[in-house]
Amino acid sequence: MIDKLKAFPWRRYVKFAYLTGSWAEGRRGRDVDIIISPVDLETYGELLEALSNTSALQRIKLT
Repeated sequence: MIDKLKAFPWRRYVKFAYLTGSWAEGRRGRDVDIIISPVDLETYGELLEALSNTSALQRIKLT
């Protein structure tokens, strides 16, 4: 999972993305919590679509 997160083109959509929660603490959780920089609604939609098209990253919750 961590390798997939690192490989995702985050900078195409946001200025920063921080991993939080259980995965950031080295524990496997049911979902992946990520804090992202503020973006407009269109960019947010594009980001969600890109994440949903990457099967390993479909459990991500963005804040």
